[in-house]
Amino acid sequence: MKKYELVYKDVKDKIISGLYPENTRLPSKRDMAHMMCVSINTVEIAYGKLEDEAYIESIERRGYFVAKRDYMKKYMGTISRPKAEKKTYEYDFSYGGVDDKFPFGVWKKISRQAIDDLGRDLLKRVDPMGDMSLRQSIATYLKTYRGIDTSMDNILISASTEHLFQILFCILGEDKVYGIEDPGFERWGQLFKTNNISFKALPLDGKGIKVQALRESGVDILCTTPAHQFPTGQIMPTARRLDILDWARHEARWLIEDDYDGEFRYRGKPLPAMKSMDDMDRVIFMGSFSNTVSPAMRISYMVMPDKLVDIYHKRVSYAACPVPVLTQRSLDIFIRDGYFVRHINRMRKIYKRKLDLIKSLLANYEFLEVEGGDTGLHLVISWNKKSCGMTGDRLVDLADKKLIRLTSLSKYYIGQPPREGLVLGFGSMTLEDLEEGLTKLLGLFADIKLLEK
Repeated sequence: MKKYELVYKDVKDKIISGLYPENTRLPSKRDMAHMMCVSINTVEIAYGKLEDEAYIESIERRGYFVAKRDYMKKYMGTISRPKAEKKTYEYDFSYGGVDDKFPFGVWKKISRQAIDDLGRDLLKRVDPMGDMSLRQSIATYLKTYRGIDTSMDNILISASTEHLFQILFCILGEDKVYGIEDPGFERWGQLFKTNNISFKALPLDGKGIKVQALRESGVDILCTTPAHQFPTGQIMPTARRLDILDWARHEARWLIEDDYDGEFRYRGKPLPAMKSMDDMDRVIFMGSFSNTVSPAMRISYMVMPDKLVDIYHKRVSYAACPVPVLTQRSLDIFIRDGYFVRHINRMRKIYKRKLDLIKSLLANYEFLEVEGGDTGLHLVISWNKKSCGMTGDRLVDLADKKLIRLTSLSKYYIGQPPREGLVLGFGSMTLEDLEEGLTKLLGLFADIKLLEK
């Protein structure tokens, strides 16, 4: 349990038990931090969660007080609610989390600033393509840091990559055949199946999608992750990118470049996006703030070619932007005032320390191959099944019994024979948990006599 959760649970239990009656003034953040031996920031997060759930309320210049709960007692106190059974893991190596070193104080300040910035616009419907100020900030950022020269008029903001695909289905039509990487994001295949969209899985070599297989596939639209192929971690070299761009020059072909974590490159500068090399305007660039800021923010965007912008306005502009304007404007200020770039630089150092720790722990185990370790928030460890007889799926089951959450590499294969391995996400784990969790994971190999230390 995280430290802020301990503070949250302690105060919540005292409120529910009546030890803290209604209108009771809680200890100040400083006093509570001293009492619980935690930081003031930790208390602030706990108090914020309690306030969000209406257990407490803050009164300016007076402090925090236990909120009135008559309504809750009267209408909800006797309702029996089944508890959702969710397994709790001691060590969670799943992909998709971020480190908790988030500038909460800064975000709180700019959220207030966003309200002042919006004024009465806070009560109006946002532009269907998203807040114009945020779209301009994204355009400026992309030109400076990803080499993409675009206009805010080409940028569309939504709540997820999946929702962006739904919009593309409307723009491009549902009769197109999509090509996806194999192995690759499992959500792509699920998304296409759910929407009855035809797709083909294309094999990879050490440089990305095989060009010959692409040319022979008959697909109309290719989905690719050139900056950091998921899950293998391959970085597509320039020559391969140019070959794929050449394939897309055909009038009816499009590329979808998913740049899901291109900012986190630990050796050298981030490579320019494929979109920056697109002189024919055939690349649809997708980005997200889930890894760079927080997956809870639910803000993704895409840069559309001019031709598709025109089709969007004719076919899809009736759909409202699903992201609250206050969240969009707060992120706009976060980017515009330089907090975003500073946050990325800080997180890049934190994640590199985690990655270096993982590599050092795995260095002595020669039969394990580490892949994709120079970019992103995950890496792959693989092994030869013939030499050890253990599958990734079996190891996931063994680890689950030890309360270690893992993901088998085979999960991401569609048609190609899967390699044996694991996809290790490390974004949300502490250095301490990483060391302890990996030590226990490696101990599983020792337990089955596959590894000699």
